[in-house]
Amino acid sequence: MKNIKLSRFFAAIAFAVVLLFAGCKQAEEDFYNFEVHPLTENDGIVGTWLDDYFEYNLYETYDCCYSPNIVKTASYGEHKGTIYIKEVTKDSGYIYYEFDHNITGYGDAPDHAPFEVESTGKWCAIAYKVLTENSVKMCDAFKDYTFASTKDEAVALYTISNGYFAGIDTTFTRVNNN
Repeated sequence: MKNIKLSRFFAAIAFAVVLLFAGCKQAEEDFYNFEVHPLTENDGIVGTWLDDYFEYNLYETYDCCYSPNIVKTASYGEHKGTIYIKEVTKDSGYIYYEFDHNITGYGDAPDHAPFEVESTGKWCAIAYKVLTENSVKMCDAFKDYTFASTKDEAVALYTISNGYFAGIDTTFTRVNNN
């Protein structure tokens, strides 16, 4: 009788230890670097992407391109410098970059008249989600052509919950990996 109680006691302790270790398992997203760091060639978002809005396609055969030191978007053109990334999960995050020249803005309907936006030295971001090998949903930050003054300000300001990424459900298809 004493052995049965002792074996139940050890079984209960073993069960508790198993639960303890199971509870310590890190969530998958704990393995991602939540800090903002320079984009590298190994980051999954690096490449050339095309969306379905061909009439707005600035680059003829693609819509945007990301590499460690160049961002090209149909919305804001090409900008050179160190590009940064913040991974939120394995398939979502933000890209941050500094404008190296002023961009062109467009007025309200009906004429959509172009105008120059003082943006040199300001920071912008791109949000992405549902990143796979061949597709991603993403868009540029936009709210009245106002841009962050520093990278840290851009990280704090440009979030989906702050309303800067209304077009985040636009799907892009990978054209190539460079």
